[in-house]
Amino acid sequence: MIFKKHILDLVEICYRKGIRYLVISPGSRSAPITLAFAKYHKFKDFIILDERSAAYIALGIAEETNSIVALICTSGTAVLNYAPAISEAYYKRIPLLILTADRPIENIDQYDNQTIRQNNIYNNYILASYNLPIEPKEEDNLNYSNRIVNEALNKCLFPVKGPVHINIPLREPLYPKDNEEFIYDKKIKIINQEKCKYKIDNIKYFKEKWNKYKKRMILCGMDNFNLKLENTLKKLKETNSCVIIGDILSSKEKCLNVYNHDFIFNSKKVENLIPELLITIGTSIVSKSTKNILKKFKPKEHWHIRSDLSIYGDLYNSLTEIVNSDIADFFNSLKISKEDNQFVRYWKSVDESVFFKINNFFDNEKDFNEFLVIKKIIDYLPNKINLHIGNSMVIRYFSLLSIRFLLSKNIKIFSNRGTSGIDGVLSTAVGHSLVSDRLNIVILGDLSFIYDYNGIINNYVNNKLSKKISNLKIIILNNNGGGIFDMIEGPSKFENKIKYFNTPQNYPIEFLAFGFEYFSVSSMLELEKSIEYFFKSKNTTILEIKTDMKKKQRVF
Repeated sequence: MIFKKHILDLVEICYRKGIRYLVISPGSRSAPITLAFAKYHKFKDFIILDERSAAYIALGIAEETNSIVALICTSGTAVLNYAPAISEAYYKRIPLLILTADRPIENIDQYDNQTIRQNNIYNNYILASYNLPIEPKEEDNLNYSNRIVNEALNKCLFPVKGPVHINIPLREPLYPKDNEEFIYDKKIKIINQEKCKYKIDNIKYFKEKWNKYKKRMILCGMDNFNLKLENTLKKLKETNSCVIIGDILSSKEKCLNVYNHDFIFNSKKVENLIPELLITIGTSIVSKSTKNILKKFKPKEHWHIRSDLSIYGDLYNSLTEIVNSDIADFFNSLKISKEDNQFVRYWKSVDESVFFKINNFFDNEKDFNEFLVIKKIIDYLPNKINLHIGNSMVIRYFSLLSIRFLLSKNIKIFSNRGTSGIDGVLSTAVGHSLVSDRLNIVILGDLSFIYDYNGIINNYVNNKLSKKISNLKIIILNNNGGGIFDMIEGPSKFENKIKYFNTPQNYPIEFLAFGFEYFSVSSMLELEKSIEYFFKSKNTTILEIKTDMKKKQRVF
């Protein structure tokens, strides 16, 4: 006899459609799924106890490999613990296949153990949700189950990438009997789906609009690296026909002709810097000043170009055209000529003066503060690494500094800016490190580290347990609490802000770092003495940089 054939078919389809990585959290109800994948012997699996951390680790693996990663967990609250990472994957367009074991439908709301309502449990943050039929035996039901799995995997990638959920109710027995075998159907039907490219029929219309305006700006939001688009934007940059700015997470650093837009839009005199035509690609941006200025001083036209049917975003409240097209093809079709554009020259001159001011600041800054620390870390960063930037103040420091300081180092930059939470920063970086040949350096705040500490409590990160050379380094900026609340006008005026907003955690990070190579610094001299060894060490090393929340963190 074959053990739970529809589950074995699910595994075969997953492998045939390209899944190679699994993140599994242990449980009994999910045993048939886990065993079916384990006995296939062709997947790389990671067993992570904490489902919340497991989901973020899977997100990191999917982001690093640009492939669908499967998540497997048991029934009940384990399923709910996936939700934060699923919402992050939804807004960052990262493909995950979530496989949750469930109790039979007749057990729901009957006080059965580990039983909750799992149908459509991720309703608002999922591309699609499916329920497999329970223990199908007839051919029609087996075909239906297999069609669901094919459709779910196709949904992960088109028309937009993201997470898809398959809920799998299972009856006991959950483990194979002596006469039951694991036989995978090599003739299983696979339903493939070709991606279509969106092409513009009325390119003449957009060409006329382009020529109508001289103050043009392309704003690159958060996005993955795309070599074809990079080459196109590099050529566009050479035409000198428009200002090209980019978010710290845009992956377009080599295509920009202006770098310090965050700092520039922080200034008071910005009226001469406002474009008539704004073209946006990618998704969100870190810079609040850029966002607010473009909302206040609206361009005459705003086009958003998207190569998939993603969210209909109007971040600046100025959207006039949604362009569904391959982005590189759209710009190539415009056939933009070289010109001497005064708007571009003006932006470049402002950018150079700002860059001079930033360098002058660091040359003369003597106080040991977080902003100076970030610049010093950048100076020492090795070449060809993955850099994972934490949320809250850390990503804002990097945004203000701009990617100009990182240009020569061939660094890939990542951050959880889909929903911008602090809850899975460390776990996501761990996911990258598990499948990456690069050194992975994560810089985050003390609260982020404490919140996501479970991300490094597993058998893969600690050298003493894995017995492998580590490619993960952790830098903690510890100001003993949420320092960002000192920068926000509302909380900063509240007399009990330390208790209710900054929320310092007095448990020493040194204790949490037990078993890892750890050291702390609290001065620039100590940082300079230790940082080179920190990067060269073959262990998972934790560097705690202690700063004073009470001392104002100077930023220019």
